[in-house]
Amino acid sequence: MPDDDYVAYLARVREAREPELRAFCDRLRQLHLEAGGPTLDALAKRGGLPSKSRISEILRAKTKTVPSWTFVQAFVMECKRYARERGRLLSVSVDLEFWRREHGFLGDVLERARRTDQVLAAGGDENGPLRVVPRSLLPDVLGFVGRAGELAALSQALAKAQQGSSALTISVLSGMAGVGKTALAVHWAHSVCGHFPDGQLYVDLRGYDRDQPMSVDDALGGLLRALRIEERNVPLDPAERSAYLRTALAGRRTLLVLDNAHSPEQVRPLLPGTPTCLVVVTSRDSLAGLVARDGAQRIDLDVLPLPDAVDLLRSLLGARVDADPAAATAFVELCVRLPLAIRVGAELAIAQPQVSLADLWRDLAVDRRRLDLLTAGGDERTAVRAVFSWSYRHLPAGPARAFRLLGISPCVDGDFYAVAHLAGMSLDQSQHAVAALARAHLVQFTVADRFTMHDLLRVYGAERVAEEDVETDTRAALEGLFDYYLSAAAAAMDVLYPHERHQRPHIPHARAPFRLPFESAQAKTWLDNERANLVAITIHAASHGWPAHACHLAAVLRRYLDTGAHYIDGLAIHSHALQAAIDRGDRYTEALTLHNLGRIHSRVGHRSRAIAYYQQALPIRQQIGDRAGESDTLNNLGNVYRHQRKHDQALEHYQQALAIVAELGDASREGIALHNIGIILRELESYDEALSHLERALTITQSIGNRLIEGNILQSTGVVYSLTGHTIKALDHYHRALTIARQVDDRVGMIDAMRSIGNAHSRLESHDTAIAYLEQALAIATQIANAAAECDTLNELGMAYQRQERFDEALRYHQLALRNATDINDTHQRVRAHLGIAAALEAGGRDAEARTHRQAAAAADATYNPPEVE
Repeated sequence: MPDDDYVAYLARVREAREPELRAFCDRLRQLHLEAGGPTLDALAKRGGLPSKSRISEILRAKTKTVPSWTFVQAFVMECKRYARERGRLLSVSVDLEFWRREHGFLGDVLERARRTDQVLAAGGDENGPLRVVPRSLLPDVLGFVGRAGELAALSQALAKAQQGSSALTISVLSGMAGVGKTALAVHWAHSVCGHFPDGQLYVDLRGYDRDQPMSVDDALGGLLRALRIEERNVPLDPAERSAYLRTALAGRRTLLVLDNAHSPEQVRPLLPGTPTCLVVVTSRDSLAGLVARDGAQRIDLDVLPLPDAVDLLRSLLGARVDADPAAATAFVELCVRLPLAIRVGAELAIAQPQVSLADLWRDLAVDRRRLDLLTAGGDERTAVRAVFSWSYRHLPAGPARAFRLLGISPCVDGDFYAVAHLAGMSLDQSQHAVAALARAHLVQFTVADRFTMHDLLRVYGAERVAEEDVETDTRAALEGLFDYYLSAAAAAMDVLYPHERHQRPHIPHARAPFRLPFESAQAKTWLDNERANLVAITIHAASHGWPAHACHLAAVLRRYLDTGAHYIDGLAIHSHALQAAIDRGDRYTEALTLHNLGRIHSRVGHRSRAIAYYQQALPIRQQIGDRAGESDTLNNLGNVYRHQRKHDQALEHYQQALAIVAELGDASREGIALHNIGIILRELESYDEALSHLERALTITQSIGNRLIEGNILQSTGVVYSLTGHTIKALDHYHRALTIARQVDDRVGMIDAMRSIGNAHSRLESHDTAIAYLEQALAIATQIANAAAECDTLNELGMAYQRQERFDEALRYHQLALRNATDINDTHQRVRAHLGIAAALEAGGRDAEARTHRQAAAAADATYNPPEVE
């Protein structure tokens, strides 16, 4: 096997030289000290890390094994978060490239570990190998106090659910903004994780977001992604998606925390249909309909009792509270005993240790009286506003302006670069501004260098903008933010897909401190991290006077949204861009977005809708003379017809597309058209003609350096050689495809190539090699949540074990494939699994059971739709 083969890789990981391993673990220990020495218990609890003893073993290199990338990433992020909460900034990065530069060989091992982390993990359970359990809870809040009665009520609901109730258990935490609903839900959820071995899911529904509450569609999509369900398999229809979620959770013991809900209608589509799950909902509303119709128990949260409020202040200020208990009591009363207000107020006290608590209380009282006069107040909102005002007044000018502008930003979360462009700062100024806001509890760090803001604080920031900033200045600030996201997205796409640069609109780079993501892994990570913000910005820009930004974002992100199977986000972006294009009379973008909407519907199997969108786009492109776009739409119509087994129509459209791009001299599109013609000729069993077209496609693609498509063509060519009995030639093409896939970080391409290599070695009776490649393909498919590839690989493993006459193992893998294929409604893989199970049962003399599976296979539609190339 090659040195970078799976088995060699595992051996290399296990046998890392001890001095290098110790140096690496010493660096992790040093980082822990630089962060301020958080307790290992706290790190484990907040970051989903292993136990305290296990972390200690890893840090002291007692395991003799390189830690998994998942551990390193989580450990670094938790140390950075702990340091930030204490006003420190650590220079260490969670970027894998940082560790590769710093630690050479071990960094390379970490790179491999990132790609096959599930293989290095503790190994699987009764439900199958490499099972991923979602754990998306927010970190537990530090200094949580009180709420004994509410915690007991939640635990009673859990006990009731465990007694075998046939109904789903739902608890609603209801109370005013800032009262601590989220903190309570997350704190309790962390304390009962052991009761939910199938995972814990968290989603912020942003029900009271000033600009854009989370839609039910987006919430469903996020939950399904967390459950490892590939987006290409998620239905677009909301009712179907809701049913899909219930199917995915059926029989699982999973905890769902649905935070910040606005109404019962926002919650109901997200509810599991199984009593083995438990749901906690938080809302400012009482959600009476959820109680009456769905049997939810409501737990009302009031402000903290006075002793608990003082205890919270004590956990933040320590001995200063006991030194002046009267002032402490008055202080928390002015904060209306709201946890959010107490935390914000306490931070200002921490920043002024020389000022007595009594003096601080008097200062806060002045602000409260002033606001009472302005608002005829006396209510809780006025009190919270007083605390915010008190803290805001003590901010330096730069952080204060950043805080105000964050209040009007449509982004879901942010980082230092976004703040720099929003507020017109240098990167260094942005980092210090955000650190100041974090110390004041006006923003909260989540993971790595990202932060979010409580919606009450967003409202207050927007109020300050209306009072203090000129409209033209705020519009310029938002435009600076939108320019940054657009130019950063374009730069990332240029790195990932340089051969398609001429097909995207030209976007100038934003002003400094914009950073180009030079490495392909960095570019993709940036797009993944910012995808929710890119959707929010597109929607906001389309409807608030920036239609060009919306149109350009849709055009720039097209390939990323498609290859990443981000179909739900793609629908949102392209639909809003379509309306923006129509509003501004932009016929080119109108046709482009219609085409992209057709592509999404084609990907998810809505063939008739796809054809309708393409047929709307085609005449517009013909009318405006967009010949390249016309060829794209003809090519994609050919893909739909190929999936419908209409080979003649498909071939006709491919040939029309090929004629246009040959006339234009567009080599990239010509290579794709030739590739598609080669695929359909292969399906028609015209193997010589298929090879001729594929070889021409390969020559053209190699000449322009389109490595992604080159790898795909090599893979398709290998399949033709395999079908014609040239297994050695097929293997050569698969290995070349695998090399390219690794170079361009095309993980789907890696899976396809590894699976093909494994299958070929299985047929050659090189069984150990076959299993090694197939297991590596399975590990990557599991890690990237590609359910279709995972299912296909499980079936291939079953076949490989059958060829070795190891029928028990074959049966197990085919059964896993059947379960997964049923979950994602993949008819072809379901048929393969039924037939594989039948064969394994027959080998064991269980003919009656085997007949049942053969009948199930015969009853299903076994038509197979191969993946399209566009």
